Amino acid sequence: PSCDNGGLCDRTRRLTWFCVTHCKRKYLLHISGFQCPLSSAFTLSVDYSDMVVNLVLFQSVCPFGHFGLSCQLRCTCENSGHCHHVTGFCVCKDGWTGPNCAKGKEDTLKSHTSFRFSTCEAGRWGPNCANQCDCRSSVGSCDPVTGQCHCEAGYTGPRCDQSMMCPEGFFGQCCRHRCHCENEAACEHVSGACTCLPGWTGTYCEKSCPEGFHGFECQQKCQCLNGGRCHPVTGDCLCPSGWVGPLCNTTCEAGTYGPGCSQTCNCHNNATCDPAEGKCECGAGWTGSSCEQECPSGFYGVGCHLHCLCQNGGSCDRISGHCTCLSGWTGVACELECALGDFGMDCQHKCECENGGVCDRQNGRCSCPAGWMGSTCTQGSYGPGCKQQCRCDHKAPCHHITGTCICPAGWRGSHCEKKCAVGHYGPNCEQECQCLNNGVCKTSTGTCTCPPGYIGPNCNITCPSGRYGQDCARVALCGEGARSDPVTGRCVCKAGQQGEDCGKGLTVFLLKGTVKGLSCPKGWFGEDCAQRCNCSNRGLCDVVTGNCTCGLGWTGDSCDRECPRGQYGANCREICYCKNNSTCNRVTGECHCPPGYYGHLCEHGEKTQHLFHLILHPDQFSQLCNDSILFNFFQKHALLVSMDIFLLDEDKFKGVFSASVLLRENELPDDFSLSLIKKSTKSRPWLHLELK
Repeated sequence: PSCDNGGLCDRTRRLTWFCVTHCKRKYLLHISGFQCPLSSAFTLSVDYSDMVVNLVLFQSVCPFGHFGLSCQLRCTCENSGHCHHVTGFCVCKDGWTGPNCAKGKEDTLKSHTSFRFSTCEAGRWGPNCANQCDCRSSVGSCDPVTGQCHCEAGYTGPRCDQSMMCPEGFFGQCCRHRCHCENEAACEHVSGACTCLPGWTGTYCEKSCPEGFHGFECQQKCQCLNGGRCHPVTGDCLCPSGWVGPLCNTTCEAGTYGPGCSQTCNCHNNATCDPAEGKCECGAGWTGSSCEQECPSGFYGVGCHLHCLCQNGGSCDRISGHCTCLSGWTGVACELECALGDFGMDCQHKCECENGGVCDRQNGRCSCPAGWMGSTCTQGSYGPGCKQQCRCDHKAPCHHITGTCICPAGWRGSHCEKKCAVGHYGPNCEQECQCLNNGVCKTSTGTCTCPPGYIGPNCNITCPSGRYGQDCARVALCGEGARSDPVTGRCVCKAGQQGEDCGKGLTVFLLKGTVKGLSCPKGWFGEDCAQRCNCSNRGLCDVVTGNCTCGLGWTGDSCDRECPRGQYGANCREICYCKNNSTCNRVTGECHCPPGYYGHLCEHGEKTQHLFHLILHPDQFSQLCNDSILFNFFQKHALLVSMDIFLLDEDKFKGVFSASVLLRENELPDDFSLSLIKKSTKSRPWLHLELK
């Protein structure tokens, strides 16, 4: 070994030793005249390892082979020697000696015969072990010859009663061990155990606190939220961009962003600012890094990514995409011209042109035909200078040059003074009526007025049993099984019945007293006519079952529901065939034509776009159209389909309603085709198509 700080060593006497700094005495240990020479303020301490010392083995709280504070140091005792749990001092078994119990006892006695001592038990010394050790902080025994105390680490003095602090960086018995504590940790002078500062951990305080922990021995759990990092010493939260507060639980106020919310957002027009990066999130109708730019023409919505669908000069709302049409146009995408007779913004105004004048769809200005003049083309004159007055009846216009009358529908003659002859109708009475069964044709529209006993657009449907008279509106009260005349309502009795209502017959008494052949009073049915009928709106009640037979225009178990659109007649069994958006009378099936159309099915008049008809089955999507299908494409960005939708259930007609569907670019299939499923029939003159 080598002495630190200039200490000298006597190697001739086989002494083991170590040096101690700043001793107040000249000698730390003085036995039998052997001593270390002094060097400056340092003293040589001699430890006679060859002497046999019997010590009491204290019970250790450390596991076998370890000692010191927190049992961090490993014992060096050999030959089954035990070490003190605090100092690491070795207590040798019989037959061994030395600081590490590495030398045999016989060798020691032979080499040092000048020293005599006895093997006293722990705590005693001197001849015959008559003296008791007087040591305070010792390993439990003293020198058996001299009574010199063996002090524990950290203590000194003849009685081991003086505390000895090691110089910084050293610890243990006689401060001979060097500390290994890092990061300014304190080293315990006895065991060398490290006391870490807050924020550090490990045997030598070499590790910083793991993520999520802080404080003394890293025992405290961090409370930071939203990705905040915790200071390992204080536990203070270091918040990420966009968050503030003691626990990083508060987002930046509107208009600020970044670390500590110290940056000011540069977003405009009510745009929101990302609290972390400051990126602007523009509202609908705006774009640009600061949301200062309006959507370019033809685009709208959030991010201005959606294509406007407005046609014919219509302007697109940059926020909602709603189209504002120019005068003369209407529709979802301004795809429709104003109908004849309408003009202006969204076609909201009615034209006032007369006598065949054509109305400008944009401004409503009348363009008069030849022979007419005035802002609204009021009926005027004809001939040179328009000086001659027209002489046409029923407000018919006349030719501007010849004065010839142009008769309206239902009139004829040179002055339009004659009604159409029977069987004809329309302009100049050129159309032939289609009324059957002596139905009378309306000369202006061709609509049939059916005689008693008949209904239908062509008067081709006979009143159902139980109904008769004009429009089949009257109820015939005939006995069970009897028929009623559709014109007069007179009952036609079956065999065995008699009376005006066929209610009288053979009286047959049964066991229960039921009378066979006699009809129940009105409003009653069943056995002994004990149950009350529940038929509404003049529906006929079956005297046996109580089932209702509904009158014209009504349906339902109790005849309490009007016929749905597209159906009419008794129990709503008949289907309307009215065209061009005309309405159907639910009782008679008569078509009520919109302006500009006439005919018993409103089939004559201005040509319009045909609607796209659909039949909806439970397990398929199919279509039904009459002449053509209306597909309107808008710059390949959308498809507008106008349709009348017919509802079927197990091939039975359930109703009809109109709709317009606008499919946008992202809703269109890649491709589609129409295939014929079923050809038209005379009773249902439509094509049955399927959309794939």
